[in-house]
Amino acid sequence: MADLPATFAASPGPARNVLRCLLSTPITVTPDVKDGALSFRFSGHCRYGVLDQTLLARGQMVMTAADEPLTGDLTRRMVGCRVEWWCPRGDSNTRHAV
Repeated sequence: MADLPATFAASPGPARNVLRCLLSTPITVTPDVKDGALSFRFSGHCRYGVLDQTLLARGQMVMTAADEPLTGDLTRRMVGCRVEWWCPRGDSNTRHAV
């Protein structure tokens, strides 16, 4: 987990693999522009294992699943920005099934 930011910054492929393991639902991303700032609100659910500390103290290693909401905002000032509009990169399947 300590290398997670480095993994995300290194390349999209390994970052997507980590997210596939952690996320139990797709991420919803909503772009918005307020007061000259480009902002993205994201939400989803994250599932991971937790080691039960009470049982561990008794010598038993028991993992339980935790499922928590994952929400947040990313904001970037658009002044001097190379790209001043939202542009999807084709990571999502936007075409309907035929």
